[in-house]
Amino acid sequence: MAGKDDYQDFKVALNDLKLNSKPLINFLTILAEEKMHNAPQIVRAIEERIIETKGEHVLPTLYVLDSIVKNLRSSVYVQLFETKLPV
Repeated sequence: MAGKDDYQDFKVALNDLKLNSKPLINFLTILAEEKMHNAPQIVRAIEERIIETKGEHVLPTLYVLDSIVKNLRSSVYVQLFETKLPV
């Protein structure tokens, strides 16, 4: 059940991200690192946020994705994002 909790927690934190807030982006990246065992749920939350969000709120979520991929480079996140994003 922890996977569902991690998904919900990450989704709630993403919903708080309304503008380019480096502290919140860093927090989400650290959270993703701590919850790496539930990486598929975290990736799903990010993908859903990108699809569901309109206008200027999409870019901060893309910054989260970018931060996770750059800072957790050797992690499962890169592989999970690669399956959905064009290379």
